[in-house]
Amino acid sequence: TDPDPINYRHAICPGSVGRPQDGDWRASYLLIDLDTGRDLHKDPAAFRTEFYRVPYDLDKAVKAIRHSELSVFYGGCLII
Repeated sequence: TDPDPINYRHAICPGSVGRPQDGDWRASYLLIDLDTGRDLHKDPAAFRTEFYRVPYDLDKAVKAIRHSELSVFYGGCLII
């Protein structure tokens, strides 16, 4: 069946885990809700955005990389 023709939700990855360009090590994602019953070009209420940060066990991730076959470079990327 077709999705609800009025409202849609999209998830966007605005970056990646482990390569913090802004210094924030947490994972991030963005949700965008669109109300296609409104004019998306003229009505600011036609869409809503929510940006999220999700913490994870950074020390555990770095240790796992150190004990794997991956280059230690990747562990260093997590703690920039």
